[in-house]
Amino acid sequence: MCSELMWVDPEAGALVGYGDGYVGSTIRTYKTGYYHCGIYVGDGLVAHYSKKKRQKPRIVIEPVMQFSKGDAVEYVVLPPNKRFDGQTIVARALSQVGSRTYSLAFNNCEHFTNWATMGNAFSRQMDVGSFFACALVVLITSAILLPILV
Repeated sequence: MCSELMWVDPEAGALVGYGDGYVGSTIRTYKTGYYHCGIYVGDGLVAHYSKKKRQKPRIVIEPVMQFSKGDAVEYVVLPPNKRFDGQTIVARALSQVGSRTYSLAFNNCEHFTNWATMGNAFSRQMDVGSFFACALVVLITSAILLPILV
């Protein structure tokens, strides 16, 4: 179980503190191969994409411990010049509660948190994943075609 919450500076990759976190911060927990992200809305609650059995993921408000399923949690603290203020971020996140527009490639949890914090929906995880997927396709295609062409 996670007993302490960590604040992390993503640019420096450094731990900057412990505690309740900053309202409006991106909160994330590492799962096998990726980070699951949400917006910390205060009082131990986070807005994030959640998937229940046989349902399309939707944005919900849940306690941090339910969000993390007991795994370690980080608060990603962005400098004020790179984000909206905390209350604006929370308002933007709350405006999406109930939304079922999830798409792994185009609207995942990281897209949601970046949109809420900075106004720009993007996912660095998908950018990296897309690069490796393309590289894998090239390698497989080369392995298949090279023997035929030689």
